Amino acid sequence: MERLKPYRMDASVRKTMMSLPRTSHWDTCLVDDKSLVVLLRIEKLMNRFVEMGDDHCRYLWVEAKSRRIEWIRISSAYIGDFHYLIFRLDDGSKSAFSSTHMVHSDRAQDILNQPTYDVCDSLVCIESFLIGVGDAILQNPEAYNRYIDRHFSYYEQSGLIRRSVLNALAPCYRLHNVDYRRAIEVLEADTPPISFDQMTLRTYMHYWQMGAKCVGYSFEGLSDLEAFAHSSQGRGVENHYDLNSEEAFKRWMNDVSHYHGFDIIYARLHFFPREEEGGLWTFVLSTHSYWNLDQYIQVAMAFHEKGIPIVLNSRDKILSILRETDYVRITPNAYRYFQEDNVGNEISLPYPDEQISKGVVKQIINQTEWDPVIHVEPNHQ
Repeated sequence: MERLKPYRMDASVRKTMMSLPRTSHWDTCLVDDKSLVVLLRIEKLMNRFVEMGDDHCRYLWVEAKSRRIEWIRISSAYIGDFHYLIFRLDDGSKSAFSSTHMVHSDRAQDILNQPTYDVCDSLVCIESFLIGVGDAILQNPEAYNRYIDRHFSYYEQSGLIRRSVLNALAPCYRLHNVDYRRAIEVLEADTPPISFDQMTLRTYMHYWQMGAKCVGYSFEGLSDLEAFAHSSQGRGVENHYDLNSEEAFKRWMNDVSHYHGFDIIYARLHFFPREEEGGLWTFVLSTHSYWNLDQYIQVAMAFHEKGIPIVLNSRDKILSILRETDYVRITPNAYRYFQEDNVGNEISLPYPDEQISKGVVKQIINQTEWDPVIHVEPNHQ
């Protein structure tokens, strides 16, 4: 099928879009009054199509030609008086603009307290492009949907691939420096954890520094207290808490629980003290970050080999990863967290490099169960 020009963004519109300010995560740029008028006109243009997601969202994928074909997603949505417009670019960055600073906030107050952006001319340029594209799609939506089905880049799509297949095709996705057989044995053992009649800061500090050493911290010549000063909430604890008192320990727990106070690796690898029924205490090792799973395994194995069994959170999830019986989600802007059900983690579709050839990338694409691409439909209401 020919690369149809009605769906392609020309160089001048692409240049305009590339010049817009970038935003991160859920942030948006609050637009000034002139720009808001155009933003709402674009929303009206997009409302010619059926809703495609939450917040009355509609979006279009369009091609832009630079040194190579790029895919840009233009989406418009609203929640009450919060109207927003997002341009997601081929490199994963985005430019987002909104009518208010956040959902349910007051625009008049937002304008007084937040910077506003004059992007009126840029939005007019993009609006003109969208009029032409929208008209072409509405004249023959089936042709546009066929065009997307055939040409849409896999780098912008999401799907599932069996971990065993992925690791066989690209061994670089296996966990580094992990003895898989031994790690499976340790997690399968499910040994009852060591327990303590009483928990104090002095006890917790001792076991915390043991865990921290497993992931590379060097505390040579330091006492447990001096080592614990390197934790996120450990500096100066002796000045505020009795290190030998369980009551003081519980107070410290309450004081730091909202500030990653139990982390071996900040916000990544957690070492929780837990009071069980009957007043006994155990230690719980936990992570929700696939990117730190190798370090989780290092700590789990080290404690096991020292004869100090601890509670291992997410044990079944991690065993399915090690046994390669789960799936990996391939998706743009993949993030570090474990995923739901039988999906262990996310990756982005790789580009060919020294580790992965173009042929292997094609095999990964062929072995992936891709999610259906949502089709555009005219809104007849």
